[in-house]
Amino acid sequence: MRVRRATLVRARIAFALGALWAAPAAAQPRPGGAGAAPAVEEHAHEGAHDDEAASEPPPRLEVLPGQYPEATGQFYGGQGLWAGTPDRAFTLRASGFSHVDTRIASTGGPDLDEANFYLRRIRFAVDGRFLGNFEYRVMWDILVDPALPYDFHLDWRAMPELNVRVGGFKSPFGFERRARAYALWFIDRALPTSLAPNRELGVFVYGQTRDGFFSYDVALVGGAEDLGVLYDFRSGTPELAGRLYFQPFRLFDAPDALRHLGVGVSFTLGEELGAPQDPRLGSVRAMPRRSALGGRLLYAYRSDETGTVIAHGRRDRQSVHAHWHHGPINTLFEYVRSAQEVRLVPPPGGVPRDVAIAHHAWQLVLSLTLTEGDENTFFGVTPTRPFDPRLDQWGAATVSVRYQEIYFDRAVFPALADPSVSARAARAAAVSLQWHINLLLEVQTDVEVMVLEGGAPGGADAPAEISWMTRIEGRY
Repeated sequence: MRVRRATLVRARIAFALGALWAAPAAAQPRPGGAGAAPAVEEHAHEGAHDDEAASEPPPRLEVLPGQYPEATGQFYGGQGLWAGTPDRAFTLRASGFSHVDTRIASTGGPDLDEANFYLRRIRFAVDGRFLGNFEYRVMWDILVDPALPYDFHLDWRAMPELNVRVGGFKSPFGFERRARAYALWFIDRALPTSLAPNRELGVFVYGQTRDGFFSYDVALVGGAEDLGVLYDFRSGTPELAGRLYFQPFRLFDAPDALRHLGVGVSFTLGEELGAPQDPRLGSVRAMPRRSALGGRLLYAYRSDETGTVIAHGRRDRQSVHAHWHHGPINTLFEYVRSAQEVRLVPPPGGVPRDVAIAHHAWQLVLSLTLTEGDENTFFGVTPTRPFDPRLDQWGAATVSVRYQEIYFDRAVFPALADPSVSARAARAAAVSLQWHINLLLEVQTDVEVMVLEGGAPGGADAPAEISWMTRIEGRY
């Protein structure tokens, strides 16, 4: 539905109210003040198995190994309440974060195509350790389902080289998906992530060498569709998923600038069988995951009077990715291919049609921290000088640019996808500016221009879209 430009004023008012809602989260213990706690070394690298869970006290400023809090409870600004025994055999952490977003989009007409203000995420997590080698995590996304956890798993941490996870977790496939939702370069994840599963139920074996040169993930999972969340083996067909990640310059005494250069590959291999009432195929939007939040529909399979397209046969995915960061510079490349055998189920009396298709997408991101002394990593930016005008401290600032493309298999047009609705390809360029105020509060704004091939009546090119997005992030 198109809306008048006057709604822009209402969106800005709503955004300001959202800022007031998130502002209390900006309170942060002053260094050395009551409630302050020492930080610990970052215990994982970009190729590590997990991106959000950590039963260790949260990684912050570097300290010497073994310098951990001895108190039974400590508050860590931005990563929740942590408690544990002095020997760290038993730990508990409660944490969470919220995203308040606005999105305004136009294709150049007299009216805005979209002007929305909404809560994007409200997440709360409990994780920890017991009996020394066992770790657990339960995380809820209140806006998705306040009762059913979004993550829930139990880990046996035998040694760095061999660990086992059972439960519901992020798929090991892909790379951007591994980034924390509160440490993304852009408000929306990129198009390659739309061709990858989100979260799945299964058994996960992972590990890494002690020098960080090599890490691996292998999982038997339920088999979610692209961008899907599947916590039920009965609804899908189990598939194998895995990933290998290398940081080659950790093998020898290389310059520090090269130690965080990593390359990796990931895959899924399985079979998916859908039905007209449950096709087991996903659509692709400019804003992934929840269409209720808006975002432009880029691609969808047919489900009309000509028939319904369902998954029907082999499904495999491949991804190649690379990442490097050093000081204020952070860059990422990712390519994803998603292939699926599908069937067009016609109306009664028709003849089914089987087709093998493959979609492709890639992205390139370059991020630069503008404030001196603030490191830009895969895990986000932690301001070394949190906002405090009395101390002439203003937080940290980051600017990022991204280019991405996605190509949909031409074999689907026009029988399996309507060319007047679904695009053949999309290209987008975006720039983002982030202000990391302190450990608890962050403000971000993005501008993106997207150009489509197809997607308009008669298969013509749909008009280009420019969107402006803002976010207030509060952590607790």
